[in-house]
Amino acid sequence: MKRDEPGLPQTLPYHIMDGIRRRIVTGAFAPDAPIREQELEAIFGSSRGPIREALLLLERRGLVEHMPRRGFRVRSHNAKSIQDLYALRALLEHALVSSFEGRNVQALTATLSATLERMRHHHAARDVDAYFEENLAYHQALIDASDNEFLRRALDTVTEVSLPIRYLLMSRRFSEGKSLSFHESLTRLIQRGEITRAAEESQRDVLSNIPRVVRAYTEAMVEHAAALPASRSSTPDQAIRRPRVAS
Repeated sequence: MKRDEPGLPQTLPYHIMDGIRRRIVTGAFAPDAPIREQELEAIFGSSRGPIREALLLLERRGLVEHMPRRGFRVRSHNAKSIQDLYALRALLEHALVSSFEGRNVQALTATLSATLERMRHHHAARDVDAYFEENLAYHQALIDASDNEFLRRALDTVTEVSLPIRYLLMSRRFSEGKSLSFHESLTRLIQRGEITRAAEESQRDVLSNIPRVVRAYTEAMVEHAAALPASRSSTPDQAIRRPRVAS
């Protein structure tokens, strides 16, 4: 297999981790797919030691799972785990925005406005990847502005696990512009100092996405299973069990 990565830095396991992480988030490494260390060796031009260390780092981040005697696999979700993840994220997002109450948010809103302008540009250009990166930068600016260390840590963890799901939903519904409209509204509310309303809108937006996320994830797993050879494919129900989701 041809190497497709640039020269290797000294922090090799982290370099490899970033490359694998990018493939997981964008779906190049599909949910529940096995991660074969030999293939990674060819991609990154590395020995197995740094590959294994990178995978362990990703396991701690919640993006891969280690199966005894079976190696590593990309983490997959069922409907309940998506619901649980998004319910927690909604609570944390509400707490995050609420933490700006009574504080000077001028510097924060300047950063949000600049990021939002770049998001508009990428949305107009239909550049999903660039838009997604700016979307993450927008939310990271909110996290960094919080004065609650433990809230920041919790959000970092939940954000990391949710990235592949968020990318999937955004890539499938990008043309609707719902994400852009929400961020424009949230920025206006924070600028006007309407923090309580902003926090409520942030929580409501995350919760409203749950049915869409479950639907998009189910569709993606069905498509992935259909693309596999018959001997390797599993039924959609094995990939994601879908209980009723409140709409």
